[in-house]
This record gives sequence, C-alpha cells and structure tokens, in this order.
Amino acid sequence: MKYGFIFPGQGSQSTTMLAAYGEHPVVANAVHEASESLGMDLAAIIADDTAINRTENTQPAMLAVCVGVYRAVCQAGISATVFAGHSLGEYTALVCAAALDFKKALKLVRKRGLAMQAAVSLGDGAMAAVIGLAGEEVNDVCENLRRNGAQVWAANYNSPQQTVIAGLKSSVEDAMVLLKKQGAKRSAFLPVSVPSHCSLMNPATAALKEQIAPAFIGPPTVPILQNVSADVATTDGESLAQNLLAQLENPVRWVDIVRKMAAMGVGRFYECGPGKVLCGLGRRIVPDAEHIALADSAALREHWGNLSG
Repeated sequence: MKYGFIFPGQGSQSTTMLAAYGEHPVVANAVHEASESLGMDLAAIIADDTAINRTENTQPAMLAVCVGVYRAVCQAGISATVFAGHSLGEYTALVCAAALDFKKALKLVRKRGLAMQAAVSLGDGAMAAVIGLAGEEVNDVCENLRRNGAQVWAANYNSPQQTVIAGLKSSVEDAMVLLKKQGAKRSAFLPVSVPSHCSLMNPATAALKEQIAPAFIGPPTVPILQNVSADVATTDGESLAQNLLAQLENPVRWVDIVRKMAAMGVGRFYECGPGKVLCGLGRRIVPDAEHIALADSAALREHWGNLSG
C-alpha cells in the first residue's frame, strides 16, 4: 500500500498539542530546536491559550510540532509516496521533504503570520465555512458579488460540500445570505483574525516576496502537491517558492489534492500533526481510502510502537 502524509495548518493548534506527544521526546526536541532558533519559548506559548492563537505564534508552533511528529514517524522506517500540506501545512511538507531549511522556515512562517495580520485591519476581515454546496456554486456567488463591488472569494475547497470563503466581513456576510438562498445547509464564521487565501493578502505577498526563495535548500526528496496547482511540484526552487508565495492570495485546492494523491495510488493517508481535521475532510473526498490521524502518542504507539528515541 502507498502512504501519503498530509500536514495540517492553522486551526488544528491547541494548548495540549505538545503534551499529547509526551511519550515521544523527538517532538519536544523539535519544539526546543525551534525555540532556540527563534529566541522564544514555544513550549510556553503553546500552553498559553491566548498566545498560541496569535497567528505569528501559531504558525511556527504548528510547524515545529508537525515536523517533530514526522521525525517520530521516520524512526519507524515508514516511507511516504507523496506529501501535501493544507495552507501553512505546505511549509511543513516542504521541510519534511528536505526542500525548505527548518530554521529558516520557522522564521519565515513567523514573518508570514505578522505580514498576514498586518494586511487587513483587525476586525475588517473574516472567513466563513459554507456547508452543503459544491465549490463551483460558492465560487460563482462570490464572483457575482465582486462584480458589484464586494470583496469576497472562495478560499479553501475543503471537501465536495464544504468551501471556506474569505474577504471583508461585510462582503462575507452578504455572501452567506446569498449562499443560504442558493441552497447552503449552513454557514458559520471561523474564529480567525485574518482572511487568508484571497486578494486582500496582497500586502503580505509583497512583504514576503523576497523572503521565501532563500529558505529553499534543494529539491523535495518526496513528491509534493502544492496548494495552488494541486499537482506535483517541480524540483525547481524558484517555481516552488513562487507557488508557495501565490497561496497567500489563491484558494487551497484540497479536494483536488486529495483526489490526485488517491489517483497516484495512495490508499492510506496519515495526518501528521495535532487534530483530525484533514482526516475528516479526506473521508468525504476519498471514502474508500484509510485516513489515520497521528494526533497524539497513543496513535503513534498504536501504529509503530513506542518510538521513544
């Protein structure tokens, strides 16, 4: 059986995510390495409910924990066929595939968080999950609204019946009303302060334009599907960097990514990090595959033993 490793992004963090891997010191070691590189105590930040949910902290903390989980998996000699990461998780995938330098990536995603937060005034932007409509229908409603001056976009194609929209809060509210009339079963605001993956992130793109390419150190050792293309990334560092930068303003094509992985022969998906969000989405996209969340030490132990090194 071919294995695919998928890496979660923001929204999967919690104050207990480091403690959950307490039996596997390799995870704590990755967080310690990240703390030394950044000059900040990530373990303390993770345990603080307010601090961990600030995007400039969430991003390096999630990167460090997920890299640590993957290192634990590597101790078991498990080899993956393909990687993919959801939004921020794409950075993790590139680090685990030895394409991005871990320490440089940590500093990069912290800058990414700060740049994203600065792009839109606090309270002006919003994201909302729309349930019960196909992504194409959601996108059509957003496009029609933009023709009339609204600023709202389809941001994450998460499953065949779940699409996240992003934009100015007033425009997102207008879209939610129209989407309900269109047949959406429900929609709900997400607890985020940044409208990711839409054109409002253009200032963040400009701020990071010169920052991403220097963090690349080589071609991926494992094929990676990138968010923007939903296809296997080239081994060219410049193209990898351009796609990584482009994801700030473009939607995450998660449905296409998971289907592509299945078409490549992946029959088992391992969600490599805290939470079970991606497994839940995956079951709706390719229900015949296995979806396993490596969300804590118990899950790692169940599949590959103690891995206590």
